[in-house]
Amino acid sequence: MAEAVGAKAGTILVVDKQISLLTEIVTTLRDANFVVLEADSEANAIHVAARYAGSIDLLLADSELIGMSGLSLPETLSQTRPELQVMLFCGEIVIGYFGCALIQNPFTPAKLMEMISAVLHPAETAQLIRSTGSAG
Repeated sequence: MAEAVGAKAGTILVVDKQISLLTEIVTTLRDANFVVLEADSEANAIHVAARYAGSIDLLLADSELIGMSGLSLPETLSQTRPELQVMLFCGEIVIGYFGCALIQNPFTPAKLMEMISAVLHPAETAQLIRSTGSAG
């Protein structure tokens, strides 16, 4: 089980067409007290985000789903949610997603939580690295 992050939890939109991985990620994030929105396609993600009244802190998506319909999913969502952070996961090295954090799949729940913390709380992560010499 992932370590709970308590008050630092936020809202994450998770997008993956592979339902088993989507379910695993959603469970890990909910165990860490995040509000999790889930979608199995780019179109579904846009619909879910449009219907959600609260803020969405992070888009966590499979890199294979990004940019399938002209505008990429992060660009589309950032038009109405400019504060949205983006982290993509991929099975191989991906080049060309500037401004996005990347995590290589497969990843452990601990690595996922470490990367999400680094994206959502960069100043705190930098302080941790400076004080301990590593983030994990």
